[in-house]
Amino acid sequence: MFKSNGNEKELAEALHIKEENIEEFLKRMAGFLHGRKVISKRNLADAFFILSEIQKKEKEEEIRQLRTVIKNPIVLKYRTKIEELYGAGYGYVRISKILKLDHNISISKSTIERFITNNGIKRDG
Repeated sequence: MFKSNGNEKELAEALHIKEENIEEFLKRMAGFLHGRKVISKRNLADAFFILSEIQKKEKEEEIRQLRTVIKNPIVLKYRTKIEELYGAGYGYVRISKILKLDHNISISKSTIERFITNNGIKRDG
């Protein structure tokens, strides 16, 4: 949506958010301010609550990563996918096969099992 002009890193540092969340912040801010005929100080102040939400989300993600017991970088990268599949009712072997087909990565059944049990992940329902 927005063109990259090369100063996303500086903007991310100034706003104290990760560089990959700049796009989300700008989209949400533009959507919030869109259609307002007059942009008042109050509107701008309210729009910055979006920034605080993104910062909170990043802090929660950091805390979640610190609590993650497993140190396997591949499992950490695909952690959300593994959790979603397990929550949807898939077993360890099937999750391993899906990751192999979709992402061409090999994670053993036992590694997935260890990740799920050590992190206390529960199935939906």
